[in-house]
Amino acid sequence: MLRKFYLPVMLIALLAVVLSGCAPAAPETIEVVVTQEVEVEVEKEVIVEVEKEVIVEVEKEMEVEEAGPVVVFGAYATAIEEPWDGVIHQALNKAQDDGLIEYTYTDDIGYSGDM
Repeated sequence: MLRKFYLPVMLIALLAVVLSGCAPAAPETIEVVVTQEVEVEVEKEVIVEVEKEVIVEVEKEMEVEEAGPVVVFGAYATAIEEPWDGVIHQALNKAQDDGLIEYTYTDDIGYSGDM
């Protein structure tokens, strides 16, 4: 008499364990708990509640506007021929040739607060 009752309950429990372990991980998830009532007829009426965990994926699409290249202005205190200024100037010119930035500069400004 009790054997008829154990088989459906064990199958439902096994199904709940399998379903909760097979869900893939998602970056953004919403967890929902669903309660389901199952009636099994034997000599007495028995109601078994099983909780299932359902994972729902939510996808978001974002629009990205292209702003164009970054605008860079170089203000050098010494002449552009100086070693540090020259290296920075060459790197920025290369980035401008590659289309990554828009580069303008002024050099030999001096140190006396003219900057």
